[in-house]
Amino acid sequence: ATRKKKRIYAQASIPHYCVIDFKRQTLTFYDNPNNCEYRERLVQDGILELLGENIPVADLLKLVREGGID
Repeated sequence: ATRKKKRIYAQASIPHYCVIDFKRQTLTFYDNPNNCEYRERLVQDGILELLGENIPVADLLKLVREGGID
């Protein structure tokens, strides 16, 4: 299902999206779609640079878990 979604998102020109895995405490960030494929980055800890901002992954996971981000 993930491959199909990635293709649909790329065809719709969605520039980036992310998938959060709370069990593993990871974030997979997809960006720069090219020929229906995204660059993929798995982030387990540390800082995620996103749109020119540095975001601690632990803070992002906490915000989403607590319902602070839709």
